[in-house]
Amino acid sequence: MAPVGLGCAFHLDSFENPIIESISFLQTHYIYVPHNRSHFCVGFMDMHTMKMIDSLGPLITPPPPRPQMINDTLWVRNIPLNLKKFQGYDSLLIMIIPLGYYPTLTRDIGPALTCDNCPAPSGHKHSYRYFFELGYFESWFYGEFYIELTILDGVTGKRYVLKPGEKPAYNIFRWQETLPLNYQLMTAEHLADTFWMDTEVSKGWYDYFIEATYSKAQTYYSDTVRVYFPTSEGVEESTSGRMRIWPNPVRDVLFIESKEPIIRIEVYNMQGIRVMQEALSEVSSYRLSMQKLHSGMYHVCMFDKKGSRSVTNVVVRR
Repeated sequence: MAPVGLGCAFHLDSFENPIIESISFLQTHYIYVPHNRSHFCVGFMDMHTMKMIDSLGPLITPPPPRPQMINDTLWVRNIPLNLKKFQGYDSLLIMIIPLGYYPTLTRDIGPALTCDNCPAPSGHKHSYRYFFELGYFESWFYGEFYIELTILDGVTGKRYVLKPGEKPAYNIFRWQETLPLNYQLMTAEHLADTFWMDTEVSKGWYDYFIEATYSKAQTYYSDTVRVYFPTSEGVEESTSGRMRIWPNPVRDVLFIESKEPIIRIEVYNMQGIRVMQEALSEVSSYRLSMQKLHSGMYHVCMFDKKGSRSVTNVVVRR
């Protein structure tokens, strides 16, 4: 069975002959109770082959340096590492693999790891979060691990400390079919926000990709996504002519008319995830509320009584 853990990947291919000098682990306790130690392993994986390079453990978390204190921190230096094993890899995934399973904390999501539905500290840049063992009855606590990777550029001799928790800056580039030039930078340089909406579109195809820039001369690029905008304003009829919707773009309510009775409407985001579903009683017109949806493009799928389906792309603007 593959190890179940949570960690962070370090990409080293932007450096010339990188030499790993050290791997440091910072443990942060947030709430202290007397027996707040937990067993874990450390796993190392080659991201290209997805194979484990090494695994160390079992290890145990040390107690905070001062009992009964919140937000105490401690550098964990007692993890034995043979750095020679990790040289020569273009990327390295370092995981914390907990050896305890606590359904009270994690429900059925896995071994003692935080998730969106569980309380976790905010405003921290640690690479991942990790639940410690249960304390008293209905009293629990949590902590974090934070990994730093120090490498030496084998050509320039410069030393870099990679911190996967730091937030990158983003640049978004666009190419459009009606203006077949080079990709254009669409955002202010080094955008910090993780949400952006393109409002300067007309009917046609567009390609987008994202450039993420970190400190220490690290830059990564996303895959290119191709998007078709059916219209920039006004009513867009489906190709079949059986249904039509308006307005598009829409803000609050989408009006739908059909020549055949509609029995179901489904809305999907651009990742293919269904975000809305309405079961209807054979109606020929319907007012679909879009108020709960964020800005962006969605696929609106309408099913009629005969089993036919019509799909229209709709832009939601806030």
